[in-house]
Amino acid sequence: MRFVLAIATFVVAALMIGLGIAQHTFLAGPDRITAATSSTGDAAYAIVDGKTLNAHPGLQDTVVRGDGEVFAAYGPTTDVEAWVGSSPYTRIAMDDQGALTSQVVQPEATTPTPTPTPSPTAGASGTDATGAA
Repeated sequence: MRFVLAIATFVVAALMIGLGIAQHTFLAGPDRITAATSSTGDAAYAIVDGKTLNAHPGLQDTVVRGDGEVFAAYGPTTDVEAWVGSSPYTRIAMDDQGALTSQVVQPEATTPTPTPTPSPTAGASGTDATGAA
């Protein structure tokens, strides 16, 4: 009986090894997905939303090219949008078919909230708490 169980265990182990090799070769998905887009217009910034970067599992390898000096930064989308402020930027997103799209966004100019000016307190006479002037 032990001999039969040993043979069955050996066969199961061989099948599992074969399945493991298959998962890393012909059953594996593509090891690289490439998507490209270009930006037109005068926007000095481009924002790629986090949902776009995380559309496919795994690590993202991003290549940015442009005329002149190019600077890339990484951060939460809301923080990057706040950093860009009221400057026009290109939003790069993924459409329903999985292709990258780009469109120039003109943020609404916000008026800053005025800083309140402190007013003197009632009864202030220019003396300190001890009564000395």
